[in-house]
Amino acid sequence: MAQLSYILWTCANLQEAQRIIHHLLQRRLIACASILPDVTSIYTWQGKIETAQEAKVILKTEAQKFDAVCTLIREQASYEISEISQINTVNCNPQYLEWVVQETLV
Repeated sequence: MAQLSYILWTCANLQEAQRIIHHLLQRRLIACASILPDVTSIYTWQGKIETAQEAKVILKTEAQKFDAVCTLIREQASYEISEISQINTVNCNPQYLEWVVQETLV
């Protein structure tokens, strides 16, 4: 049985998010994406505390697609190390899940 997954991904900016999302959609690896274009991130990088404006992306797909999504993002993203995290749902509107499944059929 299919399981809906949300994949959270942080990238450098809106343009990078849109470019990579289009590749994911064209390959039917995701059904949909939501972009939060102006997120402030504060983190430690190479021993220093950094602050950056980034884009947060929520990708909607089937759980089994995570590895392929992760690979494509790592190949195309500008970050040396991208945050890419998978959250599997416990319950979902069955009609929405069916739509996700149909949109990600290869």
